[in-house]
Amino acid sequence: LDKIQMALTSLLTETQHYNLYATDISPVLMFDNLGPRYGMITNEMVREVEEFGGKLCYNSLRLAQMATLGYHINVLGGAFAISTQATRHVIGDPNKGALGVSRCDGCFFFVDEEEEDILEDISLDERTRPAKIAILWERTADPLQGHT
Repeated sequence: LDKIQMALTSLLTETQHYNLYATDISPVLMFDNLGPRYGMITNEMVREVEEFGGKLCYNSLRLAQMATLGYHINVLGGAFAISTQATRHVIGDPNKGALGVSRCDGCFFFVDEEEEDILEDISLDERTRPAKIAILWERTADPLQGHT
């Protein structure tokens, strides 16, 4: 499980950015709203990124952020999900977007190059956010740090 945790954390690096983007399989997450540190509330610190909601990209962003912030990633015994031909038909072809042309069809980020830059900016902000949170938590853990 430590290898999984490290692999998830590495997805936030610049070298692994494309792998994070290309992850179009959505993991089923079950998490505690109380974070690994006192006062850390999951839905405030590791929130869903609305801009990526329902898209076929960055589906493991939240999971990678949680691993980076110290959440323990594990397999929940006894939990399962069912995928049937009927449910897959409702969702559509995973290689095609909701509109059926390509995985990026219908995504406003790819209308023109300016909007593609917006995608990169949001991605960079979200990939660096766990580091900023970790620094904040370290500084608040020692109230005398930074005060001379």
